[in-house]
Amino acid sequence: MRISHQHKFVFVAIPRTASTSVRSALDPWSDVRSESVLPFYHHALASELQKTFADNGWLWASYFSFAVVRNPWERMLSHYRYFKSRQRIFQKGRKWKMCFDPIDSFSNWCHSTYENHQNKVYTEKLRDVETNFGPKSDTQKIEELLHLSRIWMDQTSWIIDHHGNRIVSKVCRLESIHSDLPDIFTKIGLPFSLGMHNRLKPVDYRSFYDSHSIKQVASNFVRDIDSFQYQFGCPS
Repeated sequence: MRISHQHKFVFVAIPRTASTSVRSALDPWSDVRSESVLPFYHHALASELQKTFADNGWLWASYFSFAVVRNPWERMLSHYRYFKSRQRIFQKGRKWKMCFDPIDSFSNWCHSTYENHQNKVYTEKLRDVETNFGPKSDTQKIEELLHLSRIWMDQTSWIIDHHGNRIVSKVCRLESIHSDLPDIFTKIGLPFSLGMHNRLKPVDYRSFYDSHSIKQVASNFVRDIDSFQYQFGCPS
């Protein structure tokens, strides 16, 4: 998430869609940078930010807001690979411990995190921690639970209000980010430069899936698939 009052932009950062790279590119012109907790959480929904705008007397409609989306199957694999690549670091620092229950495959990880999502395990824990929020040390747990509770949230949720209306000015696709994003930067009056952060070694995401995990993603991200015309089998 990034906000500029001078340049009148809002970047809504959907996880694993090059959001760290875009935030970094916007940093020199941002008045508000994201934090580990709401209301300015790194991956706050547009609806959450719209409420924060109202609370602060800022006019959401006068800002150019944008987000980046990604093929849902590739994005879910990116979640898994990101956690796995940092498992040793996170465990050593006792950070995000719940992300690292013993798993031996992407398919099993999909199953376990999907079940927790369906049962609202992380959402309930998050609500309890936020309700009893006190010491600063709880910030780390809130960040972890916020992230975990949104792994299986569809990308459409980031760009709509509570009535299902799209409230983001522009949505570009990660697959065409180098052609879509320069136009957005021109629109908000900024020079375009995009470095790559948190980037993993490219792989063919299709090789990690089995029939069950393919169907899990298809059923959970149906709005993304329909809205942005994604399908399983398209190469990155």
